[in-house]
Amino acid sequence: MSQKKRMLIVILVMISLMAALIVYNAVMRNRIGSGPSNVPLPGMISLFIDGVFRTQIMPADLDQLTMSSCNESEQGKTLKGWLLRDVIMLYVDTSSMGDYSEIAVFGARDKRGDKAVTLTWKDVSDPATHVLLHPSKDGQSLKLVSTMDQLDTRDEWVQGVMRIDITTRRSED
Repeated sequence: MSQKKRMLIVILVMISLMAALIVYNAVMRNRIGSGPSNVPLPGMISLFIDGVFRTQIMPADLDQLTMSSCNESEQGKTLKGWLLRDVIMLYVDTSSMGDYSEIAVFGARDKRGDKAVTLTWKDVSDPATHVLLHPSKDGQSLKLVSTMDQLDTRDEWVQGVMRIDITTRRSED
């Protein structure tokens, strides 16, 4: 075998190996970077329906929703955010939900520990209750606020929302 043929074979083998590595890297990067993950990711909210992980709520997806606002009672400030109803409807077919379906929202508060609140779909879907996911000051997390009695003060808000669990029910059990 001549020297030229050997060099040509070596070059072809090296090009093939490089192409295989590039393809492998692209496939792995695509697999990691796309699709829902069942591992909570920073700045995202895990959504569960009837105990089954459904998706991660992406903050960028919320930009397609119309912001709503309400006035909080303690300091009289206007709070802007996305209606929880609209956020849920972005990811869930709500035809399986009735007025008594439960929406549990879990958050983590730096100094005061974890917090959770459970609301009914009837409460969340009522625009008069102003159940909002309001961005935090630093823009890194969302907090659940509302004009409802159980969420109308800063101490009752669910800070750093990390998880939303929906239990579908058609009627009161």
